[in-house]
Amino acid sequence: MEVHGKLLSQGLTNGGHRVSIISTSHPEGKEEEEQRGVKIFYLQNTVFGSRRNQWTSESVRKFHELHQQDPFDVIWSQSFAAYGLAHAKSQALNIPLIPILQGCIHQEIITFKSNLLHRYRNPYTILKTLMGLFFSYYKEQKPLLALSNKIITVSHELIDDLKRWYGSFIAEKALPIYNGIDTHLFTPNNEHRKNIREKFGVKHSEILLLTCGTLNKEKGHHLAIESLHYLKGKIPNIKLMIIGSGESRSNLEKRTRDAGFDKNVIFVGFVNNDDLPKYYNSADIYIMPTLRVEGLPFVLLEAMACGKPVVASRIGGNTSVIKDGSNGLLIEPGNILQLAEKVKLIVNNSELYKKLSTSARDTIVHNFTSDHMIKKTIDSMRAIVE
Repeated sequence: MEVHGKLLSQGLTNGGHRVSIISTSHPEGKEEEEQRGVKIFYLQNTVFGSRRNQWTSESVRKFHELHQQDPFDVIWSQSFAAYGLAHAKSQALNIPLIPILQGCIHQEIITFKSNLLHRYRNPYTILKTLMGLFFSYYKEQKPLLALSNKIITVSHELIDDLKRWYGSFIAEKALPIYNGIDTHLFTPNNEHRKNIREKFGVKHSEILLLTCGTLNKEKGHHLAIESLHYLKGKIPNIKLMIIGSGESRSNLEKRTRDAGFDKNVIFVGFVNNDDLPKYYNSADIYIMPTLRVEGLPFVLLEAMACGKPVVASRIGGNTSVIKDGSNGLLIEPGNILQLAEKVKLIVNNSELYKKLSTSARDTIVHNFTSDHMIKKTIDSMRAIVE
């Protein structure tokens, strides 16, 4: 959502529109700043990155303050962040509201079920999480969606989820606008490939798999490591690079050591988005064995834009961009053997490799650019204002 928010707010500003962002507290204590024309206001009495505690009252208060100074034409809610306005008896109710959703309660419940099987053991934690889901659905999501004039979703699959969980009335307000990326930044680059491989000691002759994202159970990084049990015997010169930070890192490193894959797995840690193209280009194949139902992951679009053949779980918005066998390969979520077989198929078939690589790049350039995303979003905002 952060990447999406930056791209969209900058695109709106470049188009001559005024953009003000109300956010949670800044880790360094900043109260406000301006970045390339976008004004950002940090709420001091809130918790960084959290919609709990004082976020509801503080975000509504700040909105009223800014609106009185210079009235807004439309409210853009990044996910359900503006839910406080749905409970406020104020002039905000007369301003057109558009939430942009990367997911909804469906994804939260799938994640809870996964954690229930693999992580949650304390009854108090389970009860607390269930209460959080109840609060999210009834106090945040339903009121905001009911108040919304239009709802933007990042995939067609998400509209189906809205209909299933909130009813036809809500789904009828939904408009799919795919996530888009900067295809000039994310583009094939042999120099990047060479530099990153040299930095991490990956030989030209070695096959490098890449996966990235927050290191938690739902993202499936452990499945990528497990797939090496099948792949090492068939492709001895294979390596896996994992980008990201998170609570599962120590567990993933232990799995790697216990399996004897220390020389085959590279943990990079967190990488800034602007530096990610270098890492995508260093890889031969991008894999995304996620177990989480996601809207439309930016990492998938970015890797494809860099011309990487991808192997990804047949889940969520992944199927909105990947056409199996045409511009990428799909696997059933959690199927390690399928993951290994698809990787092996690409490595052993140079014609398939070239086809997937070219088609992946073409797909993003023609359908998933940030310019396209920004234009369609501005058009939808203009339509409800006019």
